[in-house]
Amino acid sequence: MPQSYFTTEEQQRLMFGSMPFCCTFWDREFNILDCNDATIAFFGLNTKNEYLDRFDALSPKYQPDGKLSKEKLVEMLKIAFDEGICVFKWTHQDLEGNPIPSEITFVCNGLEDGRTAVIGYTHSVRGPESTKATNAIQKGTTNHTDTMLDETPFSVSLWTDDFEGIDCNKEGIRLFGVSNKQEFFDHFINDLSPKYQPDGTLSAEEIINKMKSALEEGWLEFEWEHKKLNGDIFPTYKTLIRVDLSDGKHGIASYTRDLSEVVNLESKVIAANNRTRTMLNHTPLSVSLWTDDFEGIDCNDEGIRLFGVSNKQEFFDRFINNLSPKYQPDGTLSAEELINKMKSTLEKGRLEFEWEHKKLNGDVFPTYKTLIRVDLSDGKHGIASYTRDLSEVMNLESKVKAADNRTRTMLNHTPLSVSLWTDDYQPIDCNDEGIRLFGVSNKQEFFDRFINDLSPKYQPDGTLSAEELINKMKSVLEKGRLEFEWEHKKLNGDVFPTYKTLIRIDLSDGRHEIASYTRDLSEVMNLESKVIATSNYAQLMLDATPLSCCIWDENVNIIDCNLEAVRMYGLKDKQEYLDRFFDLSPQLQPDGRLSSAKITEVFFEALKQGRMTFEWTHQTLEGEPIPTEVTLVRVKLVDGKPGIIAYSMDLRETTESKTRANEAAFLTKIMFDNMPLGCMFWNEYANPIDCNDAALKIFGLVDKQEFLRRFYDLSPEFQPNGRSSKEIILELIEQASEKGASTIEWVHNNLAGEPIPCQIILIRVKFGRGYNVIAYIHDLREMRNVANKLLLAEKLASSDPLTGVSNRRHFFQVAKKMFNDQAILSSHIGMILLDIDHFKNVNDTYGHDVGDAVLQMVTETTQCVLRETDILARYGGEEFVVLVTKLDLYSLAKLAERILKAIQSREFVYENNVIPLTVSAGVAVRKGMAQTPDQVIKYADIALYRAKANGRNRVEVYTD
Repeated sequence: MPQSYFTTEEQQRLMFGSMPFCCTFWDREFNILDCNDATIAFFGLNTKNEYLDRFDALSPKYQPDGKLSKEKLVEMLKIAFDEGICVFKWTHQDLEGNPIPSEITFVCNGLEDGRTAVIGYTHSVRGPESTKATNAIQKGTTNHTDTMLDETPFSVSLWTDDFEGIDCNKEGIRLFGVSNKQEFFDHFINDLSPKYQPDGTLSAEEIINKMKSALEEGWLEFEWEHKKLNGDIFPTYKTLIRVDLSDGKHGIASYTRDLSEVVNLESKVIAANNRTRTMLNHTPLSVSLWTDDFEGIDCNDEGIRLFGVSNKQEFFDRFINNLSPKYQPDGTLSAEELINKMKSTLEKGRLEFEWEHKKLNGDVFPTYKTLIRVDLSDGKHGIASYTRDLSEVMNLESKVKAADNRTRTMLNHTPLSVSLWTDDYQPIDCNDEGIRLFGVSNKQEFFDRFINDLSPKYQPDGTLSAEELINKMKSVLEKGRLEFEWEHKKLNGDVFPTYKTLIRIDLSDGRHEIASYTRDLSEVMNLESKVIATSNYAQLMLDATPLSCCIWDENVNIIDCNLEAVRMYGLKDKQEYLDRFFDLSPQLQPDGRLSSAKITEVFFEALKQGRMTFEWTHQTLEGEPIPTEVTLVRVKLVDGKPGIIAYSMDLRETTESKTRANEAAFLTKIMFDNMPLGCMFWNEYANPIDCNDAALKIFGLVDKQEFLRRFYDLSPEFQPNGRSSKEIILELIEQASEKGASTIEWVHNNLAGEPIPCQIILIRVKFGRGYNVIAYIHDLREMRNVANKLLLAEKLASSDPLTGVSNRRHFFQVAKKMFNDQAILSSHIGMILLDIDHFKNVNDTYGHDVGDAVLQMVTETTQCVLRETDILARYGGEEFVVLVTKLDLYSLAKLAERILKAIQSREFVYENNVIPLTVSAGVAVRKGMAQTPDQVIKYADIALYRAKANGRNRVEVYTD
């Protein structure tokens, strides 16, 4: 270890005082014990007492996820005390209310007096801290330095001005995989970075250059690739700070942050944002913005399309009185009720409800509306309205209800044995089919004998059944899903083949369960044994069976077929079948997909799964369609390689009733396996008699009997309309029994009392000689969460973060739509390109903070001059662009002159100095319908250049 200049306490205090992040101590009662100088400087404060007194004002009331800041902070502290560490994103704000996005790391540690506390490390994700914060950091004074230095999530080291190591913390040793401090400094320059950085610079030379630069400039931040001692390369963010040593010399404090997890998270965020953007671009939401006195501000193109109006003006002119029927279904007057909803939103902040709207042509359609109170730029409140057209949803739900009438009866007679197990292989429950299949008398006997008695001692591959079955359960807990063939044994000793599917079920409390589905393959195996018993391909292809049969190798080459295949398509021999196989299917299947692409897809899926059945439309050589049911089975060919046998059943002679039964059977399995809605049955006496797994998942239950027994505990005593929940349920069941269906918005709750907003649809179905009622429960929580995230993503993607107006990308999206809008093709459309004169002098003289303030003032002033229909965007740097409709070139130039006069008349004062501000403008209008936004803005830029050349603070127009 190099000779140390300081005692351990002095080194740690010096290094902690230079930390480039804020540190705060909290006790178990969530009280602040202490903070460092960086924290005080970070928020522009003067003393620790001011930080303690004004702590609540340093975060907005709500975080971006909608949670109250106070409640979320306590929640994160509890996690840190319980689990030792907690890392999360946070939005702070300065005393002027400007947001500061941050990343906070909470670490739980012991204090000298035996108590425990949490250390909070705050790192701004906007970039380097302010100069004031830097000065405070370099003072290096705080308490608890020993604990905070070694528990910080950064690698910290101290160096002399001739680049000799002085000391480092434990995180540095851990991060680089060295054994001690001596090894850290011995290897640091030459071995703990790859030979070259991504930009091609030599790491050993460049790190010395960085240290020299830090000694000259006082502070340096940069990204750097490091390398662990085992050779693993990882990304970091380094901060080098010049510090004063006790002998009057300078040293360097180095802070290294591992960015591996950040890079990984960012890649996931990018991937998620790509999905979010795709969804957002295709969302059927109509969005509009209103003032607090219910005047329209703006709406999106979907709103114009949805209501069948021609433009935004017509949308707002007609919205209150003409775009809803006179009365809502509950009898309220639409115009009055809509105003009441808006008033309620201004009071409560958010309101969601169903609403009937009406298109301009008079068609009434159902919607789901979300009203949100928003803050407008003038300090007032406005209302953002999101309207979702439910027409298609309700149409699909009606189809689901009709199909479910067929599926429920078939589900109760499925030949699958189903059982449920804990993650330590203890039994939970099984169905009646399992008892019947294995010939046991009850569930208890099923589970008592299952592992050791209901399988033969050895499986066909020689493995011990009892051990192998436990191994399969362990494997499914890791992989999530497992499918395999298995030999079982009935209680009477009969051995029979099965196909088993094991699925891991993730519970809300972090535990897992295993669902086991067992299908008896006896009948299937009997059929396959008859196929295997044949001595050649002709026998293998079942020449005597009424099924068309062919065999394929693993490269999708057809090898052989049976005589039924030749007969079915009216061919002369097998060779013609093999030569013209792809002519025996139409170009497109009924679902619109190419036959050639689809058959390749199902072929490889069958190779993967082992077996696959689906419907297919074939055709004769004359083009006559042949509906078939195709079963693909994976087999081992003579050469030991995998192949596929395809069995095609001609459905032309099948009766209509059998066709419906087959379709219903197929739909039953698909819908049961994939149904995302909670579903339950009621008998004719209004008693719940069955439910599906999705219903259990919604309420956090694991047992159907508990759901049925405690169903009335899963709703509050009264619904939001004040009526008794049980009374309404019985009334809805009676209505569904009489009329066939009923639908209602409902508030459920789980057994802990947490509310669950739902939509419930009740359908009457024929059951035996009487009727039952099926209830579909649609959990609306996720849908509302997705809507909130979509709204936030849209706002971030379309606006300039400094000025709040449209960014360049969003401006061109809007401009292209307007240039193609049939409603304004015949009217004038033009652009004003604005550039702040001598803006570089403002930045160079007063700093970029003052430059940012100037940009915001110019934006605000310009907005005050523009009309509501005009669109202002930040084009880049100090340039702004305005998109204007319905003004000719002369009027457009007059509008530009008003903007210039308004900006020149504004007095911008900084530190008692009046900064004169003027703007130059270029004006151009579309000359022909074929001109694009890029061409018009190019003409405006030519005019702007002329305005600059002619003395600035003037307007020039572009003319041919």
